[in-house]
Amino acid sequence: MAISIAMVALGANSKVSGSSIPKAWAKRWPKGVQLTDGEKKDHSLSFRADDVHVIFGLMGAPIPWSDIEPLCTHAPFWPEAASEMKQHARHVIVTVMSEGDRVSMMKIMTQATIALIDACEGVVGVYWCNSSLMFPPDDFAEIACEFIPGGMPLPIWVNFCVSQTSDGASAGFTKGLGAFDLMELEATKSPEPAEELRNRFLGLADYLITNGPVIKDGDTVGEDANEKIKVTYESSAFGAEGRVMRLTYDGTSSGSLKMTTYGYIHAMATLICTVGFGYLLYTRLPLLQGSFLRHFLYVPMTLIFGFVLLLASDKFLETKFGWQVFEKRES
Repeated sequence: MAISIAMVALGANSKVSGSSIPKAWAKRWPKGVQLTDGEKKDHSLSFRADDVHVIFGLMGAPIPWSDIEPLCTHAPFWPEAASEMKQHARHVIVTVMSEGDRVSMMKIMTQATIALIDACEGVVGVYWCNSSLMFPPDDFAEIACEFIPGGMPLPIWVNFCVSQTSDGASAGFTKGLGAFDLMELEATKSPEPAEELRNRFLGLADYLITNGPVIKDGDTVGEDANEKIKVTYESSAFGAEGRVMRLTYDGTSSGSLKMTTYGYIHAMATLICTVGFGYLLYTRLPLLQGSFLRHFLYVPMTLIFGFVLLLASDKFLETKFGWQVFEKRES
């Protein structure tokens, strides 16, 4: 089951009513999916929206400042985020859970957040956790309603972090695609201006969310047949967990490969295991100590064991943890 959350910061005198939220939803979107099966508990309100479970958790304290201070300081949609969010006194955690389509679930979470904003006076701000973005409430609703319910409000769902580098190139990454079970996008040396790189990320994010993980390791992408930007699955250059989809432009290859620390450790561990296997094989099977069998059976068996162990363990560790034997050496 997929779970996603957003947080809505409230002022000290804000009140949340269980009946006002579905009314606000119905006023915004009188047709289509509605909030139903309302249930109130001590500190939560729960509803159903189609096959999605929606929960509003009422928290009597502000969002921990240490969690959101860096996000407020660098909030692209809200320059005053730090000063205004410091004033909030409580917050509501909007949680959605579903075993169905991720896009439909995220649309419902967006609508639920807007319905809460409409139903509650004194909303200070919205923290969209998947993308680590902060929004003033009115701007959140305005941006989202440009797309919802038919489209996807990607400026809210995905954080497109791009900047111009000192050598005139641009670099950046996305945050938020993981909510759709997709790898994030990165570029470390794009010849495009930062705004064009952002638009490229936006187009690729839209394509991937709509079609799923259809871009494979080594594929090329581009706006026409002449533009070939290579996509490779690599460790993040910006500290993200797991592997990302790195965009490499013609003439901007990062250089030759170098072995990572993990690669050296993995090679040494494989060598030790192979020698150990060979020793056990040699001592437990005296038949293999003969000259003929030693050369034509014992040695090949040991080498095959080492080769299979190397490939199988590397594949498992790369899939499980994203560890890479090689990385590109920056030129």
